[in-house]
Amino acid sequence: MKYEIRIFAKDRNKIIQFADQNGNANLMFTPTEWEDLYYAMGAVIDDEAMKQEDTDKVVAIITVKEIEFEEVMDRMVDDLTPTLTQVLDSTQEQTVFRIAA
Repeated sequence: MKYEIRIFAKDRNKIIQFADQNGNANLMFTPTEWEDLYYAMGAVIDDEAMKQEDTDKVVAIITVKEIEFEEVMDRMVDDLTPTLTQVLDSTQEQTVFRIAA
């Protein structure tokens, strides 16, 4: 199963894909880091983030075109580890987050 986070804000978008240490995106278990980001996304919209599940991929999405990305981050960081905060703060629109096996 592949896991992805997508955040669409007023001034910036962020896509985080998850992979194991070898770069394999097909993961056996839901990464804890994906779940942490998924729940933190709820703090931005005061609701659960949308979750799309296909046969081989799970994607969490929030679209907040009225809020700048900096404010999105401010609302999420209380629920995130420093490592996840750093990934979220990266200026790259698309990031691959490697999880420990």
